[in-house]
Amino acid sequence: MSKSVLIAKYEFKMQIRQIAGWLIFAFSLVLALFDDFPSAANVKRLAELPKQGYVVYRLIGQPGIILLFGLMFLLSNRIRGDWKKGTLDLFTTKPVGKAQYLAGKILGNFGYLLCMTGIYLAVNGVIQAVFTPGQFTAIPYLIGWIAVVLPACFFLASCSLALPVLFDIRLFYAAFSVYFMANLIIVPPKGVSDLPFWFLLTGGLSRLVYRFNLSTLNFGNILANLIFLLGIGIVAFLLLLAKRCYWRAE
Repeated sequence: MSKSVLIAKYEFKMQIRQIAGWLIFAFSLVLALFDDFPSAANVKRLAELPKQGYVVYRLIGQPGIILLFGLMFLLSNRIRGDWKKGTLDLFTTKPVGKAQYLAGKILGNFGYLLCMTGIYLAVNGVIQAVFTPGQFTAIPYLIGWIAVVLPACFFLASCSLALPVLFDIRLFYAAFSVYFMANLIIVPPKGVSDLPFWFLLTGGLSRLVYRFNLSTLNFGNILANLIFLLGIGIVAFLLLLAKRCYWRAE
């Protein structure tokens, strides 16, 4: 376990220092502020903008999806790169098991995604607290980060690390570009409780942040969204754990 923690700390430090990640963060933040800053013009355009639940729903929508899409590319080569460059040999010649190595990689990058998305929500929250014409509360930000962003980050961390090793990385980029594009383009009606279970940040779980005046929540749809994100992430990890050809010590 300690070896996994050491690898996770190394991964987190390597990722958090990448300038590219902060540029992606800045771009997503600018998009979010342009669309959701509580200016008079935006409040006139979006009557519900003073409600913080609605703000968080929008923040984890398009700008949040773009943030995770950009960060995906920084994760996709963390294991594949070790394999292709021969860095993995340093691990296979030491008493580090495959499960320890993979757990450390996923934990480190999962933590990195959580950190970047947490800072993203926190910065937007501070801006809303200062400028919103309505009553500010941090509860929707906390709910959004735990209930929506956390499972999405686990899904993305596992898939971004595992799939480029299991399949051609170009196929991974193409498939996930289509997936993210679908998340951006498909906009379900506001009053609908049955959201696509395969959505990353705007599926059923997002209704825990803002209901859009729904009298009841569709917990079956919420559970389906959660199972999809966690289930696919776990399957990706297990498939990578079972793959032998890249772990030369076996």
